[in-house]
Amino acid sequence: MRLFITLFLLVNFSSFSQPLSVQITSMTSKDSVDHQREFKLTYLIKNNTSDTLKLFFKSNSGSTSEENENAKFAYYKIYEGDFFINIGTIFSTKGTSINRFPFKDLDENASKEEFEQTYMDFLKEHYHSSWDAIQKIYREQGFEGLLKFESKMYFDQMEKRKLHYQVLNPNQQIEYTTNFFWDKNRYYFRDPHEFYLDENANHYFELTFVALKEEFKDQIDAELYAKIKDDPKFIKGVFVSNKVEINLKPD
Repeated sequence: MRLFITLFLLVNFSSFSQPLSVQITSMTSKDSVDHQREFKLTYLIKNNTSDTLKLFFKSNSGSTSEENENAKFAYYKIYEGDFFINIGTIFSTKGTSINRFPFKDLDENASKEEFEQTYMDFLKEHYHSSWDAIQKIYREQGFEGLLKFESKMYFDQMEKRKLHYQVLNPNQQIEYTTNFFWDKNRYYFRDPHEFYLDENANHYFELTFVALKEEFKDQIDAELYAKIKDDPKFIKGVFVSNKVEINLKPD
């Protein structure tokens, strides 16, 4: 209830002032594999003022409004025509599991040595790790040590992102790009509701970003919170993008 009241007040606030804007500039799709469609979304976050703005923000935009309780990143809505479809998430993103290495793309005839070499090359490039450090782990702990290493690096990166906030200079705009996937399923059930995506209808994609501040008091470092709570450059508000058509039609 508290979050609902907060969002209601922010929506009213945003109707009077828009220091920030969210604009979708491109939405493309391709069917790279069977039973899956890949989308590429490009959008801009723009500071519309002559002052520096700060806000908590993560650029990944694969969340639905139902999932986005902490409001640290833009969330999406899907419309069928003018009708908002409240069916939860219909998209997935790459890299949601701990291990990001594309095992399925390996040659099935690759030897154990080739596989391990490819995996070490991946760790070095993806996590910007030194080759000596990776080889040392492999010598001392074997391949399982490398898997544990990736898990640790992944969670370390996620932990660092928790405290991240975006700084936008006067009139600055930043472009973000994200990829996500649809399994081409058309039937969705959310108790007690069910929905079927109409093959003949036009569907539209929209982003909403909710900028909060005090609501993060228990989620961030106390010293950081003390610095931002009275900082007028840390903004609050609700910012909604333009709608663009998204290709959810049959092949």
